[in-house]
Amino acid sequence: MDSTSWPRVAVVGAGAVGGYFGGMLARAGAHVTLIGRPSHVDVWKRDGLALDSIHFQERISVEASTDIAASADAELVLFSVKSYDTEETARQLFRHVGSDALIVSLQNGVDNVERIRAAAALDPIAAVVYVASSMPAPGRVTHAGRGDSSSETSRGAQAPHVTQRSLAWRNGSRRRVFHVASLSISTPISGRS
Repeated sequence: MDSTSWPRVAVVGAGAVGGYFGGMLARAGAHVTLIGRPSHVDVWKRDGLALDSIHFQERISVEASTDIAASADAELVLFSVKSYDTEETARQLFRHVGSDALIVSLQNGVDNVERIRAAAALDPIAAVVYVASSMPAPGRVTHAGRGDSSSETSRGAQAPHVTQRSLAWRNGSRRRVFHVASLSISTPISGRS
């Protein structure tokens, strides 16, 4: 995948999980903006994201911001805030993100996608991630195992406001994007909602 074919990526709530997935995408060549807490953003701007993986240790160049408005040009948004921040973050994201952006929820919890939909006119894709990661220090993600995910595929054809990009994502582009970033995609989860 050359740099012109990567979607522009924003990670909203870049912590251990979002930082890992965003870092791997940036390492593979995607333009990634990590949106997170000031202590992490200061380090990312100055030094890049430190990713201590079970496979490598590397500093990865990323854009970084504490302002959700930095998601405005994203084509792919990894939504990875804590569940208690879901509705407020969804409302803020809606004011900035383009209507054709793909939003993938990487959150813990079974009802976050419905909560995002109820709070804002967004149509996120549900994902389940399997990664052992932590943030032992500002700007640093430690990866201790796995790094795969599943995302829903069946909702897209039923949603009245789904875009061509969203359909393409649900029909296979996600595999290519994540595969090139050395992230595996397992069997899609059920798209019930």
